Amino acid sequence: MNKQLKDFIKRTRLHLKFLFYKRNYSPESVVFILCDTRSGSTWLMETIQKATGCEIIWEPFHSTGINVIKPRIQSRVFPDHLNQPGIIKEFEAIFTGKKYNIWTEKMNPIIPKGRRPFPLVKSVRIHPSLDWLSANFPTNHPPIFLVRHPIPTSLSKIKNFDLTDNIISEETQNHIPPHISKDSIPKISTALEKQVLYWCIHNYTGLKRNTEKKWITVFYEDMVLNPEQVLPKIPCLRDFDLEKVLSDINKPSKSDFSGSYTKNNEDQLRRWERAIDDETKGKLQKILDLFDIDEYSCFDVLPIKQDAIH
Repeated sequence: MNKQLKDFIKRTRLHLKFLFYKRNYSPESVVFILCDTRSGSTWLMETIQKATGCEIIWEPFHSTGINVIKPRIQSRVFPDHLNQPGIIKEFEAIFTGKKYNIWTEKMNPIIPKGRRPFPLVKSVRIHPSLDWLSANFPTNHPPIFLVRHPIPTSLSKIKNFDLTDNIISEETQNHIPPHISKDSIPKISTALEKQVLYWCIHNYTGLKRNTEKKWITVFYEDMVLNPEQVLPKIPCLRDFDLEKVLSDINKPSKSDFSGSYTKNNEDQLRRWERAIDDETKGKLQKILDLFDIDEYSCFDVLPIKQDAIH
């Protein structure tokens, strides 16, 4: 069966589904998981869905998602991309599931079973706009900002998406925080250095602009090593029984494309440490230092601030 026919069947099934099934979520009920790619968002999303039965709004800002930002953004969404008439109403329709397509619905069953407590928006593209999002979409539960150590995140991107160049795009340079001079950026000579620089730019808002605690920060490493401590502290999970999901937590997510998952959690986290020499770590650390990133060190696997939830 060719792709066009498959997509036609999927669209028809969706159309029939929503003839009989009506969503009535309020904007305040939306839960967000926002983070960089290769940071564990699919794993956390699957865990929350299993515990709560929530509906998923899957990657609405992906290139095959719902195109409401003009022109279409191919990478990360920053606040200056969002200065458009009607954008808040468009986003509200997407976040509450009133506007959808076969891509954003791909993680939901065709026939819903029982009451769905909230829509869960999972996105790896809009986290640089966390402050804009939290200001324009106040929700019952604060957005979840999930973050993973920059080196394994970057290595995973390079491996899974074949990101081998070291060219910094003009668009990315334009989003370096204004207090950091572009001339102070060290020479980027490898794909790994580029991806760590991108990590700093894309995660800067989430890590450094949450002085009013508008979102919660969850460290991927904490979640891997201590899920029984982290998950109960996530606000949208507090009213649900987590015994079943905790017993199933050590399983690979659907986005483990390369089959790199191991059952030993500590070994899973330390795998990259053995592959990077100290000279390379030192170069990467200079990039983190430039952005005042003190949540992680390139010479340690675990986050420096090891509270379960911030």
